Amino acid sequence: MSKRNEGRLTSWGRPNSVNVKKVLWCLHELDLTFERIDAGMQFGKIHEPDYLAMNPTGRIPTLVDGDYVLWDSNSVMRYLCMAYGQTSPIYPPDAKRRAAVDRWLDWTLSTLQPVDRPVFWALVRTPAEQRDMA
Repeated sequence: MSKRNEGRLTSWGRPNSVNVKKVLWCLHELDLTFERIDAGMQFGKIHEPDYLAMNPTGRIPTLVDGDYVLWDSNSVMRYLCMAYGQTSPIYPPDAKRRAAVDRWLDWTLSTLQPVDRPVFWALVRTPAEQRDMA
């Protein structure tokens, strides 16, 4: 177990979510130990009172770090880098280099995902036998 986080991190979300994948990549890239709890779609949990008390948006991913709770994938990634990856090139300390990272994180949400979403749902989320390739 990494000494940096002492196993305090829990990531809520299902592994086939694009936003959860970003957080899982960041956790692995920073070599952090964490527990992952399946939530959302077929796993449920996101509408339960305990989850909504933790994350009132009822969305995934949600990160729990001890007694601190944070949601939204880009916010979670920024937090992880600032809390546990101060020397990581993923989110550099230099303001201009960091702003360049922020620009691309925000661009994915505002520009890429709206265009990519129909393709992702049709080819990844839809079971192969239910896909309409036409």
